[in-house]
Amino acid sequence: MNRFQGIDRLRFIGAFCIMLLHTSMGDLNSGVEVQLRLLGRWAVPFYFIVTGYFLGSKFKNGSLPFVQIEKNIVKLFTVLLVSSVGYYFIDIYSKTGTIGIENIFIGTYHHLWFIGSMIFGYFIIWFLHFLNTQKYLPILALIILIAALFSDSYDQILGFNISYNLPRFLSSIPFMYIGIIVRRKEELIFSLFPTKKVTTISLISLFLFGWFLQLLEAYGFWKFYHYHMYNHQLLIGSVVMGISIFLISLYLFQKEDILSNLGRRYTLFIYLYHPAIYFMMELVIFRYFSGYLSKAKMVFPIIGFLIALGLGVFLNRRFKRVFKILNGNII
Repeated sequence: MNRFQGIDRLRFIGAFCIMLLHTSMGDLNSGVEVQLRLLGRWAVPFYFIVTGYFLGSKFKNGSLPFVQIEKNIVKLFTVLLVSSVGYYFIDIYSKTGTIGIENIFIGTYHHLWFIGSMIFGYFIIWFLHFLNTQKYLPILALIILIAALFSDSYDQILGFNISYNLPRFLSSIPFMYIGIIVRRKEELIFSLFPTKKVTTISLISLFLFGWFLQLLEAYGFWKFYHYHMYNHQLLIGSVVMGISIFLISLYLFQKEDILSNLGRRYTLFIYLYHPAIYFMMELVIFRYFSGYLSKAKMVFPIIGFLIALGLGVFLNRRFKRVFKILNGNII
């Protein structure tokens, strides 16, 4: 049995959660919108952890030869390049983008930082092993994770705002490290649970705990520091949710089905091009149905997700070469 069906399935669901985070929802009740956004915050940590998990299989006798990650880095650079070219024209049309040296690392659109961060994570983890200083990786990962949590929300305790941009970019490192540890200790982790039922209940309980903790954190910052619950990107509860969802993806839902197939084939495409779908949707509705934009945005994530998926399926079936290029497979 392919034990990665669960990962593919959760990747697919995670793509929808990412789309929840990348649009406002118009006339939808603000409290409901905040809850939906918080509920989707597991997705980014999950994707980084998955990357680290597969990276964990590439180590050879404790070392990490560059040849083991070369294909991954080339693919990610290609993805970043191809998608950045496409979004550059959207930036020109909307007159919102600026091109600078940072675009080499974070692309030309707001969501592409994730790809650059993953590339950087690969390089740093490889470089530490190359220098034989991998013993410092846990310390570095912990420092970055604390910095990310602090700069996103916990800086409010001190009464000022610290930019989240750099810690967010570096956050691939701690989450990829978590994935590596899970890969190495997987049997030990799951041996702690005596039965499948206990494992299932424990993992679901861990997710619910993370969700509740995240709500508690967000409410606390709003109550005591007047920091809006809409603004949070990474809380301690988000980390717990991401880890628990990943462990669930390893242990549950291992039977292949349509969701796992869709996740394997189309998650990357949906992630890369959903902002372009949103852009076109807003353009069309604003031009022809401007009075209904706020109401339409209530269902933007659902409609946008279906359009992105449908477009991906169409291109994969009718224009396979185009689909491959858009996903970074240009060779």
